[in-house]
Amino acid sequence: MTHLLAVDGPLYRVLATWTAFVRASAVWLLLCLPVVTAPAATVVLLRTMRSIVSGAPAMSVRECWHATVRALFPALRLAAVLTAGSFVVVTAVIGPSPGGEWDGVLPLVIIPVAAMWALASTWSFAVLEEREDGAWNALRYAYLRVVRRPDLAVGAVLGTTTVLVIGVAVPSGVWIPYWLTAPALCALIVTITSRRAGVSARATNAVPIEEDHHG
Repeated sequence: MTHLLAVDGPLYRVLATWTAFVRASAVWLLLCLPVVTAPAATVVLLRTMRSIVSGAPAMSVRECWHATVRALFPALRLAAVLTAGSFVVVTAVIGPSPGGEWDGVLPLVIIPVAAMWALASTWSFAVLEEREDGAWNALRYAYLRVVRRPDLAVGAVLGTTTVLVIGVAVPSGVWIPYWLTAPALCALIVTITSRRAGVSARATNAVPIEEDHHG
């Protein structure tokens, strides 16, 4: 019992982690208040979760704001690309059928494209946060990561969807605490899966080292 309540005990670590998640979510909500900053605030939230996972100190609110300003235009461009692409994909999926022979052919093309777009979109902001080299490159590298690790990409989508579904079903007594944690939980899932996919991609592209059998 003493170890459970100790400063380095499991209860303290759980409370400290939950507090960090709530703080990150609250800062994200604060930075989203001017709606135009929401994409950049999402980049900062992903960066905060990466710091928490790596054990680095979390950024202060002032540092988060400065990071949001720096990421504002790349994140806005990425959000615009994702919005336009999602509109096209959704329109193609639920739009009117062209009729004729295309009725059987189009679903075979549109459904895989829509699935790939959804998976790449899930990782795109995480890649933008990690690489910081523009919206198009973020989407391109997210797509490459999906191609190389579709299992992790599907896991990211299922994980974030599960967090949201649970949030709808939780009792009213824990509704507010849960939803204060949900943005950070989603960002954590996306960050971990995206970075693991990135590591896998770098390992795949690495030049193999040949052993010297002669000493």
